[in-house]
Amino acid sequence: MTSPKPLRIAFAIFPEAMALDWVGPLDILNTLSRSESSKPSTIPSVECIIVGDSLTPIKMSNGMKVTPEITYEVAQGQEWDAVLVPGGTGARPWFESNARCREFLVEVVPKCQFVFTGKALDAFE
Repeated sequence: MTSPKPLRIAFAIFPEAMALDWVGPLDILNTLSRSESSKPSTIPSVECIIVGDSLTPIKMSNGMKVTPEITYEVAQGQEWDAVLVPGGTGARPWFESNARCREFLVEVVPKCQFVFTGKALDAFE
């Protein structure tokens, strides 16, 4: 029996994002994905990709700097099973002013099986 294809999860990060909102889930999912030999073949692997405006480091609310793996433009043309959008003090102003991320989310979210977010996406209502 072949293993299911990996679940692809985009982690949409931004300046002043709450690191705890996305680093914890990222760590758990990456750990699960690495335990290939001990998990049943019915549980898919997980591919987590950090997405941002550019490939330059982004400062989180706790001061940690994270470098995205791909940009929103690149991510927009790909298939995603899930999107995770953290919260944080900069969330609302960033989403309201960031056309690239909005375009990415508008295209990708309707096609996703799962969307994980806090209040940050209220800006789109």
